[in-house]
Amino acid sequence: MAIACSSVLGETATAASFHFVRFDRLVLHQLPRLRQMPHLCDLALCHNDLHSLAQLGALASLPNLTSLQVSGDGNSVALVRVRNPRPPNP
Repeated sequence: MAIACSSVLGETATAASFHFVRFDRLVLHQLPRLRQMPHLCDLALCHNDLHSLAQLGALASLPNLTSLQVSGDGNSVALVRVRNPRPPNP
């Protein structure tokens, strides 16, 4: 999938999804285009060979991103359980 970031699309798009695009290629080729989309707040990933939580750090450069959906299909990181530490008892 490629993003055609024309001035109209880049200024109005609020969501993007990537299916069957390796995450490393997505970061290398598409992330600069995603940064040009000032209203982008939703991103969905499916079958991207996303295998570590550290990879998601690359998405930190998207300042308005408020929703990230990672499908378990083809993304083993979606199967990782993250434990929230319990607050200490008073």
